[in-house]
Amino acid sequence: MDEIHLYHLGTILKVLLTIKCLLADLRMQVSYSAGLRLLEEEESKIVFLKKAIEEGFESGLAKNFNAKKHLEKLKAAKRKNG
Repeated sequence: MDEIHLYHLGTILKVLLTIKCLLADLRMQVSYSAGLRLLEEEESKIVFLKKAIEEGFESGLAKNFNAKKHLEKLKAAKRKNG
């Protein structure tokens, strides 16, 4: 191979290496973004649950509540709806 071909081969290899590095960086950014999205979703769920718990405490105690009957009612509804 002459000098010109070797020069072009070297340039091509540098470009390919640069592309490989850019793709690796892009994959890392995509993974990072996906992780952040999942974290935001989980934080949103936590906020929702905290609000629901606060509302439950603020609503006071239930009167004439039978836990066994309520559980049976929930199970029956689940069996009906599948």
